[in-house]
Amino acid sequence: IPEYQDGRTAFDAGHYRKAFGHFEKVKALDPSYKETAELIRVARERAQVRITLMPFQNAQAFSIPMEIPRYLQSALGGLGNDFIEWNEPGTANPSDTAFAGTRLQLKGRVDELVYVTPQIQTFERRGYESYVVKEFNKERNRMENVTRYRKVVYTEIQGKSELRLRISYQLVSPANESVILSDVAEKYRDWE
Repeated sequence: IPEYQDGRTAFDAGHYRKAFGHFEKVKALDPSYKETAELIRVARERAQVRITLMPFQNAQAFSIPMEIPRYLQSALGGLGNDFIEWNEPGTANPSDTAFAGTRLQLKGRVDELVYVTPQIQTFERRGYESYVVKEFNKERNRMENVTRYRKVVYTEIQGKSELRLRISYQLVSPANESVILSDVAEKYRDWE
């Protein structure tokens, strides 16, 4: 199978993600072909990057919710990625044994977090509310559910909240503190 040969070539050259893709195609064609299952396991293991999410500078000053580390993981393409293993957000501690195998650290700081509370407006509205009553149907000689409507007055409350977030982050190699990636992530959300 040519895909297998391409996979072996990539594997032997140290291109484990590429090899993984080729071996997955071979597995789809013939799950028992040669040692494909073992090569898939080894290629995934060697290509995998372990990232530890470090506590962010000044995050506590902003009372950062846990949604933000997940947002960063998603922004980096790490959720659902076979090749990225995340340490639990915010639990990184250099003395932990789990920290020892870390290949990269995600560090950063919160540059801006603004929550705009809504201006609440109330409106009195008129409408109809449905309700069900049981009535005896003389033609069918049985009890039936009948939908009725009544006029109602209700209060509608409207408001719009906003959240603006800007985070500077870096992926850093803990071995030599070299920066692999540096970027700014911004998120804006509004809802009514």
